[in-house]
Parts: sequence; structure tokens; C-alpha cells
Amino acid sequence: MHLSQMLTRVKLIRELASNGGLNGMVLGQAIDCYFENKPLKVEDIKILHTNKTAKLIAASMKMGAIIVGREDIAMKLYDFGIKLGLLFQIQDDILDVTQSSEEAGKLTNNDEDKNSFVTILGLHESLKQANELADELSSELLSFDENLQSELSSLLTKYINRHK
Repeated sequence: MHLSQMLTRVKLIRELASNGGLNGMVLGQAIDCYFENKPLKVEDIKILHTNKTAKLIAASMKMGAIIVGREDIAMKLYDFGIKLGLLFQIQDDILDVTQSSEEAGKLTNNDEDKNSFVTILGLHESLKQANELADELSSELLSFDENLQSELSSLLTKYINRHK
């Protein structure tokens, strides 16, 4: 194995450990468990889900850039992934109250006691925020270079708009 391959692997492990560990998903899960049945403010819910969900999505996007040697765009992809992760969670909360378990492919209508975007903001405001974030991400996707845009568009457009 070449030294550059070893360094790449170390960077990938560091990225996953940082975003999945105590400063990421583990923290988000702990916040979620601790504050169940205790309403949070929307800013706090965003912190919770940035850690619990968004950092893993962001890390996977950044890791893709590291793997292909495009560390020049790694942070741009990471920031995009944070927004995409928040959108994913808002959408998940919306689908939980608007779809049956069969339609969603998972158990639904089980977030009444949780700090979801819908329980705090209501369905209408959650849809509004999801639409605004989806529009922002769609515009941001167009700002990527042509090759990256081409690779990501077919995959991400479906997910960016899954709540519609």
C-alpha cells in the first residue's frame, strides 16, 4: 500500500469518527433521548438533527471528495451535506404525518412525543421550511462544476424533492 493511500484512509476514518462519534451522531442521539417529552425550540431541534443526521450525510459527501483527491471542494460538499441532512430530517418528519407506514416504508405517526419539526412548527411551516431548503440546495447544486453537478444531480434531485 502506498503512503498516499494510507493517508487517505486515515483522513476517511478521522472524518467518520468525528461526525459519527461524540461530536456528531452520538451527541445528537443523546440530546434526542434526553429531551424526549420535553419540547425544544426550533434552533435546538436543528442542533439536535445537525448532529444526529446531517453530519453523517455531510461526512459521506466530504469523504467522496477525499477519495477522489478533490479536497479543494471537500468543505463545500460538507456544508451542502449539512443542509441536505437537515432537509432529510424535515422531510422525514413531514412524511411521518402525511404517509401511511406502507407508503413511507417504515412505521409512521410515532413522533408525537418527539422533538420533530412538525410537532414544534406544525405541518404547514415544516413544509414551507422544507421547500425553502430544497430550493436553496437545488440552486447550490447548480453552482458545482459541470462534472460534479452531473454526477450528483440525478442522485440528489430525487431526495431534495421527496417531500413534494
